[in-house]
Amino acid sequence: MNLNSTQINKYNRLYAKATALMEGEILLDGHQLRSPGWFARRRLRKARAMFEGAVAIYPESWQSVLFIGKILQRLGEEREALNWMSRAQDISPGNPIIAKEVAMTASHLGMHLLAAQVADQALVNSPCEPGLLVNSGVAHLLSGHTEIARERFREAMRVEPDREENGRLAAYTERVLEGSELPPRVEAEIAKALRRA
Repeated sequence: MNLNSTQINKYNRLYAKATALMEGEILLDGHQLRSPGWFARRRLRKARAMFEGAVAIYPESWQSVLFIGKILQRLGEEREALNWMSRAQDISPGNPIIAKEVAMTASHLGMHLLAAQVADQALVNSPCEPGLLVNSGVAHLLSGHTEIARERFREAMRVEPDREENGRLAAYTERVLEGSELPPRVEAEIAKALRRA
């Protein structure tokens, strides 16, 4: 799609204003934030409207589409968020940033097979991306594919050896395979097991 200079300028203004409005309220890679207050929610809704305006000008902007999804996620609208994130993935298939977000959101919604599929597809192009390896491992663990999960966590340890969580996930998965831990059904059970370890 070719944009003229007026469209480019308008898109850039909308994108800049929207990113400024959501600053400090949206994080990528699964970091947790406190629940947004009334003013933060208002800013996020305004940012969403601006990103939607930017997407109307330039529909191939996966960044704007992804940010709409992240805003919706932050506002507690996870299913709609997943739809927007999936749309971003359609625009930029294999993008590890998008794949991590889609996989995490799908997993939060209990769609573990989808989460594993998305992460695994992105790993084809980014095999050493630790976040994708962990997302894939968690999704496979929750899907009952414990041996695949173990391999993903081992690879995450190899790629990112200083991150303690990778080792704890690998050790936990080993205990599940040995039968000394019950297989997890939800992410909260994994988090609880990691805190105990």
